Amino acid sequence: MSPEIGLRVREHDHTYDAIVVGGRVAGSTAAAILGEHGQRVLLVERVRFPRPTISTHFFRGEGLVAVLERLQVLDEVLALGPPPLRREWSFGFGGPGPDEGPPQGPGDAGFSLSVRRSPLDDLLLRRAARTPGVDLAQPAAVVRLLWEDGRVIGARLRDGDGERDVRSRVVVGADGRHSLVAREVAPAVEHEVEALRTLYYRYVSGWRGPAGEPPDAAEFALNGDEIAYVFPSEAGVACIGVSAPSSDFAAFRAAPDAELDRRVRAHPGLADRWIAARPVGRPAGGPPEPSWVRAPAGPGWALVGDAAVHQDPWTGAGMDTAGRHAVMAAEAISDWLGGRASEEEAQARYHERRDAHVLTDWTECTSLARDLSQLATA
Repeated sequence: MSPEIGLRVREHDHTYDAIVVGGRVAGSTAAAILGEHGQRVLLVERVRFPRPTISTHFFRGEGLVAVLERLQVLDEVLALGPPPLRREWSFGFGGPGPDEGPPQGPGDAGFSLSVRRSPLDDLLLRRAARTPGVDLAQPAAVVRLLWEDGRVIGARLRDGDGERDVRSRVVVGADGRHSLVAREVAPAVEHEVEALRTLYYRYVSGWRGPAGEPPDAAEFALNGDEIAYVFPSEAGVACIGVSAPSSDFAAFRAAPDAELDRRVRAHPGLADRWIAARPVGRPAGGPPEPSWVRAPAGPGWALVGDAAVHQDPWTGAGMDTAGRHAVMAAEAISDWLGGRASEEEAQARYHERRDAHVLTDWTECTSLARDLSQLATA
């Protein structure tokens, strides 16, 4: 990010309609939409972009692709070079494969996409920062929330100049799985499942389709209680990942290169192409983490993205959920701030829409995560 996109908080003016904490998919989307609705927004991001984060970055036409279209940045994203994924290949789901099928949740766009988080998050942050009414603090961090009479009234902000208190009518926590905002507001946990799986991935260049064609499809390969993925992405690379039971995390952590290589080679539909491809960078991944659904809003606060809903990433739903729920939260908050609904009515609307969108899929995801071999006969 260029220096002029750094800290841009108006001097002597520290009152906002909303403070959005976290500038990746959920936070930038929420800030942009709030700004478009005439709200004065402070978007706070603790690190400079572009910067990677652990994510396999697959998203669907009815999910984040539709959100990108709404934000009028889909053409910018496509200009990065990701192939529109208008079909899928599957292996091991009741037969050896390859079996061709349509893209998941194609929506109006008719395709899915895969874009690495460094360029995508940077593009979305820039989109939010150029929205009238949105100020960007980056790099900056929220140290703690400010409270008055049981409601959140702002946040203490730390940047290169020190600390200051910034007041707002609402604080939106879009700061991920380890959200400071969620920790401070202590939302009710409505659903929770223990950690079940681990996921590791790496990038390769030179990936080809099953018949040697240029990659234009997501691929899914099932091998017992393990699923491998192929997501052709921008810049001529493909993301190859494996989701395995949590008990396998120790092997991945000890030797991620060797373990990922061994497992992808065990998928007959992928092995030869994996061997022929060229590795790009090092494998990435992490430990198993619990899944949860938290109450999404309360007096002076709201949560979006992984701060509110986190599910095991084997279904690749995180980015779709983050984008869709950020839109829902921003619309509800704008109704309240614009006088079209009370705060309680706006919170209830967001809660209801959020649950209608995610609960069925969340329950199915966490149930199947216990043993993906069920997918062979599903």
